Amino acid sequence: MRKKLYKAGKLWVAGAAVAAAVVVAPNIVSADTTNSTTTADATTTSSATESSISSTESDDNKVDTSNTDAVTVTTNSDDSNSNSAETSNSDAKVTSNNTAQKDEAIKAETTNNQDTTSTTAVAETKTAVNTSESESGSNNEQLAETATDNAKVNDASSQKQSTPSVEKLDDSVSKDLNSKTTVVTKNADGTSTTNMTYANLKDVADNIASLNPDTSVPYFNADAIKNLPAMTTADAQTGQIQDLDVWDSWALQDAKTGAVANYHGYNIVFALAGYPKEDNDQHIYMLYTKYGDTALNNWKNAGPVFGFNAKWNEQQWSGSATVNDDDSIQLFYTKTDQPNTVQRLATANLSMTYTDTEVYVAKVNDDHVLFAGDGEYYQTLQQWVDAGYYTTGDNFTMRDPHVIEVNGERYLAFEANTGTNNYQSDDAVNDDTYYGGTEEFNQQAKVDTLQNPDKLKLSKKANGTIGLIKLTKDQNNPTVAQVYSPLLAANGITDEIERANIVPLNGKFYLFTDTRLSKSVVPTADFNINVGMMGYVSDSLFGPYTPLNGSGSVVTGTQLFTSRTDTYSYYAVPVEGRSDLLLVTSYMSNRNEKAGTGMNATFAPSFLIQISADGMSTKVLDTVLAQGTWTYDGKSASVEELVGNKATSELTDMKIGWVDNKFYVDNELANGYVYDYINTSYYLFKNGVRLSGVQTYANSYYYFDPVTYKRVDNEIHQDNTGKKYYFGNDGRVKQGQFAVNGVAYNFGNDKTYYERGFASGYLQDVTDNNQWYWFESGKKYTGFRYYMGTYYFFETGQRHAHKSIIRNVFYLGLN
Repeated sequence: MRKKLYKAGKLWVAGAAVAAAVVVAPNIVSADTTNSTTTADATTTSSATESSISSTESDDNKVDTSNTDAVTVTTNSDDSNSNSAETSNSDAKVTSNNTAQKDEAIKAETTNNQDTTSTTAVAETKTAVNTSESESGSNNEQLAETATDNAKVNDASSQKQSTPSVEKLDDSVSKDLNSKTTVVTKNADGTSTTNMTYANLKDVADNIASLNPDTSVPYFNADAIKNLPAMTTADAQTGQIQDLDVWDSWALQDAKTGAVANYHGYNIVFALAGYPKEDNDQHIYMLYTKYGDTALNNWKNAGPVFGFNAKWNEQQWSGSATVNDDDSIQLFYTKTDQPNTVQRLATANLSMTYTDTEVYVAKVNDDHVLFAGDGEYYQTLQQWVDAGYYTTGDNFTMRDPHVIEVNGERYLAFEANTGTNNYQSDDAVNDDTYYGGTEEFNQQAKVDTLQNPDKLKLSKKANGTIGLIKLTKDQNNPTVAQVYSPLLAANGITDEIERANIVPLNGKFYLFTDTRLSKSVVPTADFNINVGMMGYVSDSLFGPYTPLNGSGSVVTGTQLFTSRTDTYSYYAVPVEGRSDLLLVTSYMSNRNEKAGTGMNATFAPSFLIQISADGMSTKVLDTVLAQGTWTYDGKSASVEELVGNKATSELTDMKIGWVDNKFYVDNELANGYVYDYINTSYYLFKNGVRLSGVQTYANSYYYFDPVTYKRVDNEIHQDNTGKKYYFGNDGRVKQGQFAVNGVAYNFGNDKTYYERGFASGYLQDVTDNNQWYWFESGKKYTGFRYYMGTYYFFETGQRHAHKSIIRNVFYLGLN
């Protein structure tokens, strides 16, 4: 049941508040498959405990218990038998120590040493898979060699310019929840696994269909979107200058706070890029700009991180990056081999070089694979092969490592698929815990899935998950210290939940992941509009994670995949100084020029999400920031040219901004004083051409740089007659006596504005926060001066504040 929100003043409130009931299962209900075993030693919760944690009904707010949200908690015993549940699958029968070879062309060597008598498991696994391509082109496809090095499992029990619309969200929004059941499994290693259900993704589909303003990506002006100039660069594979697509990107972040790092004055971003007409050109490039700069044109490209002469079959996919204690950068990424998309979590240490004008990777150190699955918690390549590759609908994922540091320990969240502990199943369609709604809802969803062969096929192989591993203390060359149970699992629902991202905020942990409904069993009103970002919150890194907004639906797309303003790969970062805002970046998903020739995948405009006071609800705001923005001052307005509506979200061929080296405003050549959003600067135009030097406009004078043509602020410049003028922080020429950069000048007082010599007296320095100093012939003075009826002592122009000291010095100096 969805309750409508109405606006009361500036607060969004629910039409009727619903208190969510928490239900603890009296028996052990496995969320793995319908063929799961029941654990003998699992603890049960008494009815008294169940009652104590249920929501309390007030006289003013009655709860319809038939429509309350429920959280079902199951428990995994630490008895070894509970971790060896057998899963039936028509394609494969897999256990945690499976060494069977179902494809003769594949050889795998797996070593698993586990102490099954305790909760402590120590394992070092090395897996190598080699295949040769068969002439028949069936399952004997060529697989690149993969290795899992140093995977160690330790103690399993340790752990523009208009006012932005920013409104405080009321806590009651959090109670506007649909009737959902959230199944949470408590694991023996101290983590909890939350099910992502059919009902959760159905809410995404409903939000897309209804264009729910609380979740919909803001409309952008398609004609104002520009390709990223920095991606006209040398291609990693060919070395030729090309206009490259850019898609998934991630900023260098502080692993402790999630904040975008200020690296020696730079904002550094890593991004996947490649030639639009070549699908197998996917490599990581490093981009940078001055920290806080939002101009699209100011991004610079430091080139491919792993150098040129890159190979098509040795790709890198997305990840994360943080700064080490020694000032090096630790890059986490996905090492991907083709042609079969063999993915592994990897890391590399980057030694950096920087100057006042550039930053680049000096050397790549200790590039190595971190993790490729353990079989039990996370599916391995061999298990995927055994399950029939892509040909049976199985989608193998082991990617998007996201680093976070908690209490001095570094962890990686990542996308994967569940292993034998909670494996994919031919019978998943019959497991009610995977649906997460009322009995009526679940049965209808089950029927819909059974009647759709494609969706049924997805159900059998679906076991998407967000995993967690802990790293060793060696920041520059880490290995895996511990493998944990999944934080999220989407068994029977979807195989793909991408861009794992955990944001620490307000003492909580917000877990976000992107998904495409086309990769799930949930149908959509329009197959071509199916993307979203899911969100969950927990008081602990280890869970349990509760769906935000009751279903986890936080961001939903509005555009066809062929639209210039279609976006994907949403990535949220904290906003400095704001505990209620997150900034979301993404890219215009026009890979291979789907929106038209020359319309490359590029940085999308960023936007904001507001979090409610109780931390359980979110709302997409209508503030549209510049393309590629990673930082926000907490108050700036939208970039007017980028703000759109449903009509302008599609290309209309209206000329906006720079077109063929001339600047247009709403299809007309620009004349006069105009703000250029991609350069975040003001220019003076005549018939679309920029002017330079001293120019008159609006009853004043301005100076425009002869090289960049940008308006100059807070600087002295001369005209073609040699006269000097000072242009203030608004660009306008100024008159009077004042100091500029520590030197005092006389710019007259007769509206001629030109500088006519140095000045003396107690004057303000307009470039030093308007601080007052005593000047003599332009220079800061040290000594006594009579001012405002008394004597003062000045030292390097600065007046001494303690009058008693000044009087004593004055007395001693004159008597």
